This record gives sequence, structure tokens and C-alpha cells, in this order.
Amino acid sequence: GQGYSSLGRLRRIPLDTLKIDRSFIEEMTESKESVSLVEGIIFLARALKLSVVAEGVETQEQLKLLRQLNCDVVQGFLLARPLDEPAIRELLAEEAETRRDSLPLNA
Repeated sequence: GQGYSSLGRLRRIPLDTLKIDRSFIEEMTESKESVSLVEGIIFLARALKLSVVAEGVETQEQLKLLRQLNCDVVQGFLLARPLDEPAIRELLAEEAETRRDSLPLNA
């Protein structure tokens, strides 16, 4: 189109990330055409020097396909349910503690 949803507008809007809607991700495991569409979206993002986030990742198969397509970031129930701020802080603190405990002594 040529209106607000025009692809041409992508050049004029100050973006650094393109998010792929969950509806595209859901269909990836059902058809090769959907995989091709997601691949095209990622290719377009790369050409525009944008990072790519795929939302709605719920299966290992979807994650595997997105890794093969070099998607930068994924989010969805496969990784975690939505969390409130205190729960996120706790999760990040636990992750930092785990990483600190696993560092080599000579690091």
C-alpha cells in the first residue's frame, strides 16, 4: 500500500528493530510458504540494518527455524510466561548469580 502501512515508510521512520507478529510465527511449522515469508521479513530487516524480534515462539520447532533464519531475538511462552517487574528482577538476579558462580577462577 501507499498509506500508513506502506513499506516505503520504513525508510523514513527512525527504527532499529522490526518485530515479527506471532501470527506469522504460528504458521511457520504448518507451511513452507510461511517460512519463506518470515525469511523475507528477516531479509528485509537486514537490508534496512534492523534487528529482528520474533514474538509468540511456543515450540522448539519454531525456535529451531528462527535460529536457522538468523533471527536476533525471540520471545514467547517457550521461554517464559509474562512476568511482573518484581518477578523479572528476581529472575535477572538469579541469572546473574548463576553466571557469577560459573565463571572460571582465572577470569
